[in-house]
Formats: sequence, C-alpha cells, structure tokens
Amino acid sequence: MKKSVIYFLNSLFISLLISFPVIAQNTNEDQSQLLKTIKSNEENLQHRLDQLAKSIDDVLWFQRVGDVAFIDKVFMAAPRLQKRKIRLPRAPAIL
Repeated sequence: MKKSVIYFLNSLFISLLISFPVIAQNTNEDQSQLLKTIKSNEENLQHRLDQLAKSIDDVLWFQRVGDVAFIDKVFMAAPRLQKRKIRLPRAPAIL
C-alpha cells in the first residue's frame, strides 16, 4: 500500500515536471501584451507616487507656516488651454 502511494506520487511529480514547460510557454503576442500592461502599471504607479509626494509637500508646508498664517488650499478649475496660432499684424510693405 505504501509503495503504491509513493509510486503514484513519483509518477505525478514527474508528469508535472514534464508538462510544466509546455504550459508555461508564452507566445510573442502574450509577451508584448504583458509588456504593455507592465508599462501601463508603471506609469500609473509613477503618477500615484507624484500625487503622494505633492501631498507630503503640502503637509510639510502647512506645518511650517501654519502657526504664522492661515492657510486655505483652493482648487481652480479652468478650461483647457487652446492651441491657437496667434497672428501678429504685419507692417505694410514700403515700395
């Protein structure tokens, strides 16, 4: 009984070792998709780290000046800047 269990476990282990590389193979499309996902996550993480750094700076600034002045943080919403070409008037040509 004990030998049959050990034999079964050994055969299961060997079959898993043989089949694992076949299961774990990625195609180039999978790898490119994975790379895009990793880059996107890294950009999102960088943005969140920037937000955290800004919040820490705000708290430190409030701590330094808070006993001297009243501080109120105001958020101003405005429409996006439009990219317009500014045309300057030209002087008339002298003949």
